[in-house]
This record gives sequence, C-alpha cells and structure tokens, in this order.
Amino acid sequence: MFAIPNTSRNVLYRSLVSESRRRILQVPRALLSSLPQKKPQNQCPVQDPTPPTYSASVSLDGPSSNDKEEHLRPPIRQAGKPAFKVNPVGSELAHLLGENHHDEAALMKGLMVDPSCEQSLSALQENDIHLRHPKLEYLLKLDKLWLRDACTCERCVNPSSHQKRFSTSDIPNDLPINYVKHCTDGFFEISWKHDFLTGGSHITRLSADRVYNSYFRGEYLEPFHTQAPKIAWNGVKLRTSSVFHDYKCFMDGGPQYVDAIERLDAYGIIFLRNVPYSEESVEHISKMLGIAQETFFGKTWDVISKPDPESIAYTSDYLGLHQDMIYLDHPPKIQVLHCLENSCEGGESMFSDGLQAAREFQKERWHTKILERFRVKYEYRSGGHTYATSRPVLPDFDYRMRNDQDGFSCQDNGERVLLPFWSPPFQSSDQYIPAGAERELRHWKHAAHEFKALLEDGKNVFEYKMKPGECVVFDNLRVLHGRRQFNSSSGKRWLRGMYVEGNSFKSKLQSLASRRQAQLAGHDSSLSR
Repeated sequence: MFAIPNTSRNVLYRSLVSESRRRILQVPRALLSSLPQKKPQNQCPVQDPTPPTYSASVSLDGPSSNDKEEHLRPPIRQAGKPAFKVNPVGSELAHLLGENHHDEAALMKGLMVDPSCEQSLSALQENDIHLRHPKLEYLLKLDKLWLRDACTCERCVNPSSHQKRFSTSDIPNDLPINYVKHCTDGFFEISWKHDFLTGGSHITRLSADRVYNSYFRGEYLEPFHTQAPKIAWNGVKLRTSSVFHDYKCFMDGGPQYVDAIERLDAYGIIFLRNVPYSEESVEHISKMLGIAQETFFGKTWDVISKPDPESIAYTSDYLGLHQDMIYLDHPPKIQVLHCLENSCEGGESMFSDGLQAAREFQKERWHTKILERFRVKYEYRSGGHTYATSRPVLPDFDYRMRNDQDGFSCQDNGERVLLPFWSPPFQSSDQYIPAGAERELRHWKHAAHEFKALLEDGKNVFEYKMKPGECVVFDNLRVLHGRRQFNSSSGKRWLRGMYVEGNSFKSKLQSLASRRQAQLAGHDSSLSR
C-alpha cells in the first residue's frame, strides 16, 4: 500500500467529478405538467422566441471520508437508512429534478425541517440538521459547518461587494444552536448560540433553492456557463436555427438580448442585423458582452486589404478556417466583426463548429490520441511583436487543468467533448520533435489531415456573404472562421473587429442566469445568491 499525495488525490477527484457530470437526471414529464409555464414575450421582427433548452447535471462522486479537504464540499452523509441514493437513473431524487432551473427550485420548495430538529435541542447538538420532503423516503442531512459558512446576512457578507467578512477556517468546531425552523416564506432559519462573530445569538436564513444548488447541482465545481448545454451544428442546422437578431432589440437589454446571449453560449455564434454605419458600433455591441480584450492590434482593428500587411487577414487572399491569436497563452474568447462595406466580388465568410468536428473525430477515429498528445507550435513575428506557444489540437483533460483553459463543453445529448485548437496560418515552421519520436510528426500529419477534412466538409461549413449593417459575434475558442478570396479592384470589403475577454463574458452569463432565475422564482436575486 502507498499513500496518494493530497495534490494527486485532488487531481484524481476532479477527474472523477468531471466524469460524473456526464450523468444527467431527467424528470418525468407528468411531474412537470402541473408547473406554471412562462408566457411568451413580444418578439422583434428577426427574432425566434424559442430559447435553447437547458438540462441540469448532478455531480455524483466526491472525495473519500478521510480526505482532509472533505469539509469544502457540503456532504450528503448516512445515518440509519442511507440519505439519498443519488443514482444516474431511477433514484427517488430524480423524480424531484426538472429540466429547467425554475422547475427544480419550485419542486425543492417542498423541503421541510424535520420535526425532530425543531422539537429536540439535543438533536441540534449533533453535526447535522435534517430536512425532509414528502416525496422522498429518506432525510436530507445538512452539516452545521456548511450552514454557518453559507450565511449571507450583512454581518457575514458585505452587501455592496458581496464578499465574505470571515474565513471558513475561523468557524469553531462547536456550533451550538438555539433553534431551527421552517418559515412560511419557504426559508430555513437557524439561530446560533454564542456565535463566533457576534459573541451572542446569530440568525442564518437559507432558501430551499440555495440548498438545492449547493447539494445537487454541484455549483461549487461548475458554474452556470459550463452547465448550459452546447448545441453542436453543421451548416444545414445553423441555417435553420434562429441565430439572427435585431441590433436595437439586442442593445435594449431586454428579453431578446438575453435570448441572443443564451444562443451565443449554446451555438457559439449569432448575427446582428440593422447595425448603424459607424466605427463605434462594434464597441457598443462589445460592451453588452463583457470587457474588451485589447491586443497589440489595438482595442479595435479593421479587416481590410492593404499593402505590406502584418497579418494574412489584411490581404485579399483566401483565408482558411482558423482561430485568432492562439499563439497567446490566453487567446480571446469572443470576437465581434461588424461589416461596414462589402461590395467586392467574393469574400464570403466561412464558419465551422469545432465542437461538431471534435465530436465526430473522437467517436470515429482511432488516432485521436496523437492530436491530444502532439504539441503544435504557433507563433507571431511581425512589427516588433514576438509571441509563441505550443498546444495540442485536441487538448486532453490534464492539459486543460494544468493550463487553466476552457475544455469540456457539454453537448446537447449530455456528452463531454474537448474543444480544438486549430490555426494553420499561424503554425510555426520550426516544430519541436522530441528525440526518439521522429515519426510523431508524420503520425500527427495523418490525423490532422482527417480532422481538417471534417472541419472543411461542405456539410459542416456555414458560408455567408455578410452585408453592410450586419455583425457576427462568435466564440473564438470554439467556432473556426475564414473567408473566400475576393477581388479588391471590384469594390471594397471593410470589417471592423474587437475582442471580448472570456471571464467577463462568463460573468455576464452568470448574471443573466441569476436574473432569469429570480424573475421566474418571483423574488429578488439577492435572496438566492
């Protein structure tokens, strides 16, 4: 026997959890039929009202009971009968979980404090507080440490910054309680005796959906933006999807804006129409998505043919499918391209879903491993700027964890597929071949050739000649883009571009999700934060 170091154990734990998140719990339709349905909003002319359907995923695995970091996860523990038998299929808990977040929260309102906890102070001195649900046979047990740490009152969390005023490690082991009760507004209330912050009594209030979010949805590991399902597409599917939106409706920040952002997250691409002819329009659009990611090209840049270009994008040549700036350690997440003029012959834009190609390749090709293992060197050397890095075409989970990169992307069928890195125009001519692995490049070339064929397959490519007043917004780390050659003497082609930083876009998704949940639940978002 040998001991596994904590760091290795944590990596193993994360790997197991990532695998467990593939299991999706589905609720019977009959159970949801009694829930109120959301009324459709008034629609703008070019807007399809149907948003993508999101499913909830449940993390099933956790660290062993002797793990020193066990307290970081609110545990579901056993006493007498086992607590919840959380199985991927057929568990009692599965009958409480809905396909939409507001359905789940509504169903979880049935959680009640077990009468024994309210009536017996001796029961409160144990490590757990018991909750019950009329449709569950067993009790749900909440650890008092987690309950005290979860308090969001003004004494514990700054109401302006929403940042904690204490450290979890400050909470004492002994947590005596005065009482615990279930309030008529659906909240649980716990009164702590001799609290470590106040010195006297202290009250914590928690909503049922907060309990649900922390215990069943696994938000401590996976925030909203990675839980929302991604919809893989080919050219035909994208043409029949409602990815075109009206600029004014988008900029108003109302329901159509929320729907557009959700579709951008799901499909990785949207188009805006009726965008004003102005060099500032691309900045106005980008502000609705997050914070600008300025590069050595500047805050904004123009895609236009010019002599002595510093990038192949600034020519009239054919530009194959690629991702921008993957020679950086942290490439831009979102790209915004506003078409100001496009009167020349040719110049059609091309888009291909890297998620779709990666899924097809990983399912059918035996040599996927070479694209996961072989690191391709990318570089940029021009105008006094030198950037270089190396990464695999299909980075595996370990690579993503080590390099803090976006990796797994939830499919519409619940699968996890790795997103690719692909940018042939920026591949270095000096690829590193380790000693003893001289044939690696040849093996990689064979696999890369097949992967490129998938990306460029006519059925997978969405080809579209953008018109003045249209803007495309896409996920640069998922959707590959390119263009056909154009004749610069026959007219003018002018696109103005801008990048949006990834973390700020994820923050936007989270904020919009919280706002939508609050509206559907009928209370302010601060109550379930």
